[in-house]
Amino acid sequence: MVKISAGSCKGRALVTGKDQRIRPTTGRVKEALFSMLAPRIPQANVLDLFSGSGSLGLEALSRGAKTACFVDNHRESIALIEENIKRCGFSSQATVIRGSALQGKIYDIIAQQQRQNSSNNTGFNLVFLDPPYGKGMAQTAINHLIATDLLLADGVIVTEEANNVMVTLPDEWTLWQSRGYSDTRVNIWTRS
Repeated sequence: MVKISAGSCKGRALVTGKDQRIRPTTGRVKEALFSMLAPRIPQANVLDLFSGSGSLGLEALSRGAKTACFVDNHRESIALIEENIKRCGFSSQATVIRGSALQGKIYDIIAQQQRQNSSNNTGFNLVFLDPPYGKGMAQTAINHLIATDLLLADGVIVTEEANNVMVTLPDEWTLWQSRGYSDTRVNIWTRS
């Protein structure tokens, strides 16, 4: 069972479904990740790519993020995300977009949605990428993300990938934290 671990919805159970494609971040990894990110969460605009059940974006909202945009390509995931948003009471802070984070056009849709939802802040402070492991999806999504104007100057990119996989970012990005947990590696990137 996946639960929100801290904040306004602490202990709230999330629906994860039976689809084997949806692999929520384990509690141990999520706790460690959010401990590292704690100062960056309050009032952040969050983009959760490959959202699955939405657990990362919802955890951020529970801990004080201002908004979260959830993106996933699968109908089952979208239904789970929408149900979990309702369970947590974040409907006014959340946007759900069905589309592939591997396609450049989805980033135009995200940008348009963000402009419509926010009068003074059209970028994201924090981006989570948790794609299926070992398929190169994180790198493809990062390439599209970097090519857009979606990240604010203080933006942070978090990747969760197989332990033996490392993505690359342009030179202005620095690997701030990298932690391995069994078969999972979490990397946190910041601008230099």
